[in-house]
Amino acid sequence: MNCDWVRENISLYLYQELADDARHELEGHASRCAECAEELAAMRRLHEEMSSLPQLEVTPNFLAASRVRLSHALEITEQRRGWRWVLDPFALLRQAKFSPALAAIIFCRGLRRRNRLDVQAECRVALRLGLRAGGFDR
Repeated sequence: MNCDWVRENISLYLYQELADDARHELEGHASRCAECAEELAAMRRLHEEMSSLPQLEVTPNFLAASRVRLSHALEITEQRRGWRWVLDPFALLRQAKFSPALAAIIFCRGLRRRNRLDVQAECRVALRLGLRAGGFDR
């Protein structure tokens, strides 16, 4: 049992959602550790103060509308993972904003065998068109 675990689980303890063995371990640790005992006491005071405040009644219509908005937001929000692009290199290709720039890069790379001045001019035009199409106007 360490202090980090206790700090993470104090709220579960206060709401009586910890298993009995974890509850006894938390109480034992708090009796031995002054910092954790102080943190537990502060959280108890906060819990008591919050419990003493009057609870507002929520109308059923507001609750239903909030649930629908939350559900919609969860559906359209993509979960971000730090290394997702490494594991799924095509994730970048699925982004609409990246597509015009990717097309310009492919176009420029495909023209590699042609005259260098022609390629540079065509790349500049392709990048301008790609950036404008993707909504990246200057």
